[in-house]
Amino acid sequence: MKDHKRIHRKGVNWPADPVKVDKGIPLPPRRNANRVYPWNELEVGDSFLFGTTTTLATARSRAHEYSRMSEHRFNEHREFFVAETPDGIRCWRTE
Repeated sequence: MKDHKRIHRKGVNWPADPVKVDKGIPLPPRRNANRVYPWNELEVGDSFLFGTTTTLATARSRAHEYSRMSEHRFNEHREFFVAETPDGIRCWRTE
């Protein structure tokens, strides 16, 4: 006898009842690197420390990603230098 709650096709379980459409549900707030790190506040020569759980590779990747994004979005060239210091991983704005 067939299972009346689910219809099986090509290995995918489809719900027997139609999917309900919800209206008026707000999107959750977007979380991005701009809110976590102070990229927009940095002037040439300024720096900040990354969190203690951030690796050097991740910090360099974030700096490079923001540098590329700022050129495309703001038409402004920004460069950063990331290095390990005794205090932790630090990022400087160099240009």
